Amino acid sequence: MKKFQILIAFLWLSVCLAGAVESKIQLVHGPYLQNLGPDEVTIVWLSDKPSVGWVELAPDDDTNFYATERPKYYDARNGVKNTSTIHTVKIKGLKPGTNYRYRVFVQEVLSHIGHKIIYGNYASTDGNSLA
Repeated sequence: MKKFQILIAFLWLSVCLAGAVESKIQLVHGPYLQNLGPDEVTIVWLSDKPSVGWVELAPDDDTNFYATERPKYYDARNGVKNTSTIHTVKIKGLKPGTNYRYRVFVQEVLSHIGHKIIYGNYASTDGNSLA
């Protein structure tokens, strides 16, 4: 009888802990280029969890993308980063006739209470081109 109780307790604990294992954040759709103009573009993508998102951009000039820190364009309104699963970044001031490389990123927001934000894991694309 004692072994049976231990087995039941073990099975119950296994079921409870299985739900506690969290999966990492993922990009589920996109990125998509929208409203492509001579000097601007809007990049849209979706994540599977509430997160902040941004784009890193570099000219396609045969240099290593990671040789230097690239400018970050955040999904933000009025200077406040959006916490969402739908991310939209409009980039202005592109040089006409220049090809660009970009990566999109998300960082999971685990908790957002007032000004206290707790961030989780990152996800990103490998790299894309604006031609």
